[in-house]
Amino acid sequence: MPVKVRCRQCEKVFAAPDRARGKRIRCPECREPVKVPSGKRKVEAETESADDDSFFSSLDLSQAEDATARLCPKCAAEVSTEARTCPHCHVDLQTGTVSSRMQKRLKRKGPDPALFYKTAWADSWRFMLSNQRLVFQTWIVNIFIVTMQVLMVFVAFWIVITFLPPLPDDAQKMAMGDNAEEEEKFKVPLLSEL
Repeated sequence: MPVKVRCRQCEKVFAAPDRARGKRIRCPECREPVKVPSGKRKVEAETESADDDSFFSSLDLSQAEDATARLCPKCAAEVSTEARTCPHCHVDLQTGTVSSRMQKRLKRKGPDPALFYKTAWADSWRFMLSNQRLVFQTWIVNIFIVTMQVLMVFVAFWIVITFLPPLPDDAQKMAMGDNAEEEEKFKVPLLSEL
């Protein structure tokens, strides 16, 4: 099988015959002698790697492992000896799988409702005590808004009571008759009459 060789002078790659292994041949382009690699060099490289393996084979790997450290089988995070699940990936360390209860919790993608409602009131009370200035400002704004709403309702009633004409009494209704009563329903007071 021919061997591919690269000339160092002209950088041309050409095929050398198999019988030229370990010898020098001339480059067909620049006529410079080029050494063809022999097949023995690969064998030598393989024997050197075997020597490297013998170095590592003399090591006792059973003592290289840290026996005191406990690792998660899924994410290889270090876990305390008392833990039953991995704090990072939530895998049960005995079975190597995520429990169905934990899968439900992870699918929820939020806080546990039982834990949330237990701490919601305590957290809000703690926040209010630590941010009293903010609480004071919020109360002032709320009192101002409620006062404005009550004032607007009062002004609306005052306008209705002050500017609408009084309702006719029974005697006036009888004097006007039925026709006048229908007209009175649809009569809108003019601004000059107010």
